Amino acid sequence: MCLIFKRDSPFLLIVIFIALGFIMDSAAMLFVVIPLVMPTVAALDINLLHLGVIFCIAGSVGIITPPVAVHLYITAGMFDIKVGELIRGVLPFLVAMTILLFIIAPFPEISTWLPGIMRGG
Repeated sequence: MCLIFKRDSPFLLIVIFIALGFIMDSAAMLFVVIPLVMPTVAALDINLLHLGVIFCIAGSVGIITPPVAVHLYITAGMFDIKVGELIRGVLPFLVAMTILLFIIAPFPEISTWLPGIMRGG
């Protein structure tokens, strides 16, 4: 079966987090979206640590992705550079974070392995 349509796969949440990252800051998105998606997450039995990792990465991708890209405009203003030049510099990191997101999403063991070892089990 395709990983995108797996029952407990959080790909729809990733799309929602990235889309909201276009228009909202991560903190605001956390307070608005997480209470709304928690019943779905509980029903799909998604690990909360895994959801947190996905939320952080997807929110970061959404915040630095044009067309809105609030953080890019702030950074361009702070360092007095053109937004287009900044986008060219950020693009490799944006691609890497997106690839990482879609590698981590279907395999929660990747994001929960180290914290599991630190907890002693």
